[in-house]
Amino acid sequence: MPRYGNISQISGNIQAVSGKINCSVDVLMKTSISISVKMSLQKKNGSSWNTVKSWNKSYSNTKVVNSKAVYNSTTGATYRMKYTTQLQQEMIKQLAQLQVLLEKNKEI
Repeated sequence: MPRYGNISQISGNIQAVSGKINCSVDVLMKTSISISVKMSLQKKNGSSWNTVKSWNKSYSNTKVVNSKAVYNSTTGATYRMKYTTQLQQEMIKQLAQLQVLLEKNKEI
């Protein structure tokens, strides 16, 4: 995984278990800082994607983040998760690059 600014590692995961969608984002930073994580769960509708739920979580003075959220799913539907992070001690330019480069999606 590429490294940007204060982030050493970042990964996102989406998993369907017993009628629920489990979303998670793990971030490992080089130094303790404040960070916010936004996860957006999207459901496929034809050829487009609609956001069904978003979570914004903030963490203070930490090097490790494990952000989790759960959503009650619809049987037979296709979901994906997009996530972005914002570090409060990084330069604005780096934040913009992070949001573009680290946005990921997974379909289940």
